[in-house]
Amino acid sequence: MPERTAQSEAPTREEEFAEAAELADLLARPVGSARQFEKVFQRILAPGIGDLLQHAEDPNRVMQLGKIAIARQPKLANCTGLSIVRAIMEAVSLDLDVSGVYGEAYLVPYKDEATLQIGYQGFKKLAYNHPKVLSVEAHVVYTADEFEYEYGVTPKLRHVPAETNRGRRRAAWAMCRLRDCPFPIFWVMPADEVESHRKRSRAAESGTGPWVTDPDAMWCKTAFRVLRKWLPHSKALDMAFALDARDDTQLGDATLPVTDSDEALDRFVEAKRAGKGGTAQLKHALGVEPEPAATPKPAKAMSPGLFPPVPAAELSDKELVAEAKRLGEALPMDTIMTLKADHIGVDESGEVKTWARAGKSARVAFIEAARARLAKQGEAEQHAADLGL
Repeated sequence: MPERTAQSEAPTREEEFAEAAELADLLARPVGSARQFEKVFQRILAPGIGDLLQHAEDPNRVMQLGKIAIARQPKLANCTGLSIVRAIMEAVSLDLDVSGVYGEAYLVPYKDEATLQIGYQGFKKLAYNHPKVLSVEAHVVYTADEFEYEYGVTPKLRHVPAETNRGRRRAAWAMCRLRDCPFPIFWVMPADEVESHRKRSRAAESGTGPWVTDPDAMWCKTAFRVLRKWLPHSKALDMAFALDARDDTQLGDATLPVTDSDEALDRFVEAKRAGKGGTAQLKHALGVEPEPAATPKPAKAMSPGLFPPVPAAELSDKELVAEAKRLGEALPMDTIMTLKADHIGVDESGEVKTWARAGKSARVAFIEAARARLAKQGEAEQHAADLGL
């Protein structure tokens, strides 16, 4: 790459392209070490790109947390810089500590990709941000503990942990006290149900992550995930649950935006080559925001309206997935989660079913309901615009 003199006012297009190609190469390769990760991260903080961390009060501290996470989990060195930085961005957007030290969030390696897994303390922190939540508590029950509970009109929960030799884990419970609610809301999850969730975890499948290092916290988190359906909705908490659900091996959830990292990086380099900036393409590669649309081309199934005219029942499985992605990006996350619960349903543990586990009729019902909601949202926005609001 040609050197610039001190008198140079700005890099040439060739220099920008070379720098972009080098950054794309760094992001696409395994980081190798915490020191190499620091090098990649500093490149991302360059002018014009540093606003990727606009949610972070101290970007350098975020970098240090990433280094700590890699030091605590050496297998992260085999993951691409892009996947690690993207997972950190997701944690930053939720204001969670990603080092794993405090149990708020973890970087978990899965093959050559690092994924964000939110811990019990992270969910607890987000829950406390809601004004209606007074307290959140969760514990693991061991065989030697005194424990009894009862659901119904007068719910009861009593847990007295044994002081020594507590035995093995037999259940987990989570409880939340809400403002203006006469009694606490709680949920008890037996060991076999917790184990079922653990077996579906990519992190547990790979033999790494918090299921190995912090099993008690993961038992508490699993019970809390079921309890959340009775908690008041918040955008941050709903997004956290949606992000964390990707750890489930049965997940095929198309309602979260998915980025093709390699193609996005290629477009970033090509934008630099053409002198068109490229920062937006890099943000898309990192999952920070959608890629700016090129000149729109009329799609086969699309119309000038808010949604395709083709009935959802006539769409192929691939077209249903594409439509679900579009609707997931256009509607608020809490709306998507509510529609999924209503039309795709929940499983025996109270969790909203994933896209992969839903039948086609349920997927079609979800798509039609989401289209209707989007149309209503569009009408409301148009009405507000007509009124000059």
